[in-house]
Amino acid sequence: MISLAEKGDPIRVVDNVFFSPTYAPHAAATMRNVLDNETSGLFHVTNAGMCSWYDLAVEAIAAAGLSAAVERTKYSNDENAIKRPLCSALAHGELQRRGYPSPPTWQTGVAEYVAERRARLAAHV
Repeated sequence: MISLAEKGDPIRVVDNVFFSPTYAPHAAATMRNVLDNETSGLFHVTNAGMCSWYDLAVEAIAAAGLSAAVERTKYSNDENAIKRPLCSALAHGELQRRGYPSPPTWQTGVAEYVAERRARLAAHV
């Protein structure tokens, strides 16, 4: 989405599919914590909270300091070859029951991703 905004390309994003965005370094840190404590079990590891794809696009574009029109669109299982659930957000119940801290919010993940992306691009200039 950030690349599309930088290019000025039209951006259309579904606003009725919800999930838990996850910044890989946050998931890795949480999983490392679980593994270091030799805890076994089934854990959902995502950034905290949920949003639509539209919400994620708007947040990422704003975090990148860009201004772009993001058009809302709807996902329909009837019109797509790939069938997706409208809500696939995950909770962190087992992490909480075992006393692990909640992962950072998805908004924090977006902000850290954008900062890392900016640094990576600056290093290549």
